[in-house]
Amino acid sequence: MRDKPPAAPEPLILPRGIRFPHPHEVPAGSEAELARITQANVTTGYRLLRHSGGAYTAYIEANAHATSLFTVFHDLAFTLLPRAAAPIIAIKGGDAYPGPYTIRAAALRLFEPHIQALQHDGLLAFGLISQHDGVTEEVFVQPSKYLQVWTNQLDIARAVFAQHRIPEVPDLQLMDRYPLVTEAFQTPEGNAAWPLVLEQVRAAFRDLPPP
Repeated sequence: MRDKPPAAPEPLILPRGIRFPHPHEVPAGSEAELARITQANVTTGYRLLRHSGGAYTAYIEANAHATSLFTVFHDLAFTLLPRAAAPIIAIKGGDAYPGPYTIRAAALRLFEPHIQALQHDGLLAFGLISQHDGVTEEVFVQPSKYLQVWTNQLDIARAVFAQHRIPEVPDLQLMDRYPLVTEAFQTPEGNAAWPLVLEQVRAAFRDLPPP
């Protein structure tokens, strides 16, 4: 059997709740910004910064297709974080709400009823964190739907990205480096999903088992 060729960056499949503005949505006098948007090359990939002297040894930013974002998040969190971890839910431009430390698998299951909203709603952010004895492992998805990873296990993180065909791209571009139009994911009834997701996730914090 032939080995698969190395993964190559792919044009990013964007979340439904995030897009570049159309020309008529850019304020007059912002031609330079419009030109920058037209030259954007946002692809799958990850880039890393090594870090020393702190609670983690590497910081990673990554783009994954919106359709597989939660799967990549899940696999990173499951392999990098220890058995005890805490979930986080946050709102763009607002507060972050950390949950209690619990069993890692239970923290991940907390998000599963809301996968579509978490992948596509431009107002929701979420993650898992473990901070213990001066060591941090964290995987977080920003509202603009790029992944952030703080880890001491770079080789494991690289292996997860390789499994998902996400290559290392040193000059990776992220969506939030550009002007964006952010929209709420809609429920089947036509309402914004994020208030309901926030309410249900925070309510479920109370039922999480101890670690």
